[in-house]
Amino acid sequence: VDGGKNTAALLVTDAVRYRLFGPMEFAMTASAVAAVVERVCAVLSDAAVRVGVEAAGHYHRQLLGRGVWRA
Repeated sequence: VDGGKNTAALLVTDAVRYRLFGPMEFAMTASAVAAVVERVCAVLSDAAVRVGVEAAGHYHRQLLGRGVWRA
């Protein structure tokens, strides 16, 4: 995930780096982040998810907050 002030870009791959979807851009709003998380969870089903986020000042913090990604 490449997070910015107003938008973020995302690419999802499986464990062997086969592209599942993306790249895509989404707004950095609670509803947009929730929709992206739902889409990632739907594509990966019960697989463990590893999230890589570019360090971008403080803009990435809402993507890494407690409870954003399902446990």
